[in-house]
Amino acid sequence: MKKNKVLQNNQDNQQEKEKSDFKTIFLNVDYLRFINKYKVIIDNKDNLKRKIKNLETKIILLQEENNDDNLAEIENIKKRIEELQKKLNNVEFEGKKYFEKIKSLEEIFKNNYFLELKNVRKNFGKKEVLKGINLKIKKGDRISIIGHNGSGKTTLADIISGVKGATNGSLIYYVGKSKEDLGDSIGIQFQKLNYPEGYKVSEIIIFFNRMVNKKIRYTNRELKILIKEFGIDKFYNKTLISLSGGQKQRVNLFLAFIKKPKLLILDELSTGLDIDIYERVVSLFKRYIEENKITVILISHNLLEIKNLTNTVFLLKNGVISLEMPSTKLNDKNFYDFIKRNDEKIDFNFEFNVDKKYIKSKFYNIFNFFPKIIKKNFDDVTEFKINIDKKNTKIIKIESGIDKYDKKSIDFKLERDHLLEKTIEAKENNSSHSLIDRKINKINHKIWKVESKKNRIEDDIYTIQEKIIDEYKELIEIFEYKRKLKTKSLRKQKASKQELKKQKEFSKKHKKIIINKEHINQIEKEILDKESVLQEENKNLSYQLILLQEIPEKYPKIFNNELFKNYQKEQIRIINVKKYFGIKPAVDGVMLNLNKGERVAITGPNGSGKTTLTEILATTLNSTTGRIKYYFAPSRSIAKHEIGMQFQESKFPSDLKVKDILLLFLNTSMWAISEEELWKLVNIFKLDHILKSNGDVLSGGERQRLNVIIALLKQPSLLILDEISTGLDVESIEEINQYIKYYLDQTNANLVLISHNPVEVYRLVDKLIILKDGKVSEIHNLKKMSLSTVRKIFIDIYKDINDKFLDLKSLNFKTDTIENNYDIVQKIDSKKEKEV
Repeated sequence: MKKNKVLQNNQDNQQEKEKSDFKTIFLNVDYLRFINKYKVIIDNKDNLKRKIKNLETKIILLQEENNDDNLAEIENIKKRIEELQKKLNNVEFEGKKYFEKIKSLEEIFKNNYFLELKNVRKNFGKKEVLKGINLKIKKGDRISIIGHNGSGKTTLADIISGVKGATNGSLIYYVGKSKEDLGDSIGIQFQKLNYPEGYKVSEIIIFFNRMVNKKIRYTNRELKILIKEFGIDKFYNKTLISLSGGQKQRVNLFLAFIKKPKLLILDELSTGLDIDIYERVVSLFKRYIEENKITVILISHNLLEIKNLTNTVFLLKNGVISLEMPSTKLNDKNFYDFIKRNDEKIDFNFEFNVDKKYIKSKFYNIFNFFPKIIKKNFDDVTEFKINIDKKNTKIIKIESGIDKYDKKSIDFKLERDHLLEKTIEAKENNSSHSLIDRKINKINHKIWKVESKKNRIEDDIYTIQEKIIDEYKELIEIFEYKRKLKTKSLRKQKASKQELKKQKEFSKKHKKIIINKEHINQIEKEILDKESVLQEENKNLSYQLILLQEIPEKYPKIFNNELFKNYQKEQIRIINVKKYFGIKPAVDGVMLNLNKGERVAITGPNGSGKTTLTEILATTLNSTTGRIKYYFAPSRSIAKHEIGMQFQESKFPSDLKVKDILLLFLNTSMWAISEEELWKLVNIFKLDHILKSNGDVLSGGERQRLNVIIALLKQPSLLILDEISTGLDVESIEEINQYIKYYLDQTNANLVLISHNPVEVYRLVDKLIILKDGKVSEIHNLKKMSLSTVRKIFIDIYKDINDKFLDLKSLNFKTDTIENNYDIVQKIDSKKEKEV
């Protein structure tokens, strides 16, 4: 215990020492302190001069009296003048010293710098991330900081913004008087932002707008325009915690922008944003930056973004700034060369356990015992049709309830629309509308209840349809399987007939061979009888199949739907999945089928339900209605061991090392790779150097690569990747894509990719599914498409939004332009001269 206490005290002392080695300096504070001191010195100097002058005048008056008694007093006055003169000399010397300090600071300020970093270092434990950063940033500079994942870009941005302190070195600000004052000058868009639970987007935005100086605050009209331009209007009244990754990113950017900062720090601006919103935000930021000569620090792996928003590029490598160059000279080749770690080629040499033990379980042997069930329950197709008739009648009966609820829903919605019109009228007349709002909320709740009942009815219908379709599919497979067996038997019979015929012909040629004709005739008769039976059975099976194939047309209530249209050699079946957060569905009746080995991408505008759907697919979130069938596992509980998902956001235990985190996931996964193969995977993903680091100190890119390894070490049958390229450098993206392709080719696993990146989609998948408002709106086969066609599809997704242009010219982007006047010394001197 004593040892632990001593060790803890040593660590605390070390942390205090490290913090004390780092200095944050506000030169404005020193400058104003020197000015105030200089003012006091000048006033003191003037007082001394006045006193000396008064004493000298007194001596002259005493001398004019020509009185011997005044001689002693004159001597005393002269001594007093000498003392005052000495004080005046000292004050003048001190004044010159402060004047020189003020002038030197004025020269620094005239260089128009915003901030300066001197030998800034940052350690996380024993890991030294920044090893002496020296950087000067002028007002109006637009710089990019580039480097590979883990090079310390985000850490550097956090230190500049004051969010984190460095281990040692100094950070000099040429603006602001304190960290609180500086906070009003800096707008930082974090990669991640933890929001307080329960608060709405509207409440946070209104709060932040009120915090801005009244002189530069956006008006309510301007705020509405900006909210619409950022696409926040669609989820303005939602709680922050319920937002998707892309929606959270929009709020992050909005909050960085709302206070009209003089320094804008953007960390992976494009993360999770759809194409339309990204283009809008970039053009908006560009206009604001150019109109106000804003200082910009951009951290990005997007070459076009770097060239579009910044002028100068700094390369952060091995903990120091190793290169400075104009962004115009950056191109695809040198950009990749700058940020790559090494030239080693990736060697993929893995053994995957594709043959999993539970494949031999009862679930997978269903085909063997299913014929007995069919024979017992449905002797022929007629019996099966009787069963369908009953289910079809049941569906018709259940459907009658949907019409009733549809009518109720329409009536409630009409009532709500009428009340909304009244609300608009009340707002225009500046009268109270709180009572109307309460009525609208009640109607919304009624609509939600009606829709919930309707959803349950639809779910009952899909349950019946699914069961019949599965039975139908199995029946067809069984009849076809039996027909194949009969065909094989017929071929054997024909072969036996031919063999018997050959024997007869041979005996005729060789008369010495004696054959038993009766025995031969008997065999021949048996062969013919068996053949006729087989032909009859085969004919009957063909007839049964024809009857089965006619069934879908006769029962459209059961078969004429997405379930039946898409069933083939399914690996996963998504059946009418709906997920509600409040009264509005995030996912609204999705019906999809994935065949074995199929690779699909899901895209759509932010908030369209992509992440929610994949979380349901990954079994980490339960659907409100509907369900998902996994044909690669006997149950949902086992299926989750077969699903590897890389989440957009994940938290790792802060007290565990990365190595321990990996071993934890390795030992809790049912079908994990071997430990030896795990370290191979870590080496491929270039994470060897962080194995001894804690999980909470990783960079965004390192965290992302670790997430992908955790998803892959399960050897999943279904791999789900959510915005995989977020925060990754070009080299990491290329390596991860190569490995994922290799894994999918080796295991024939399914891939579901969520992405707004057309290049990534084109490289990794065969099918593109587009979601809008929680529904599947389009499905595209990408196998025979070019990259330009895929890009066009992505642009068309947002075409309806792009056509709606907003009037942004009326927005007032002017910041608070009041700066310190650095000619105060001359002003003080000129003021004194006027007074004299």
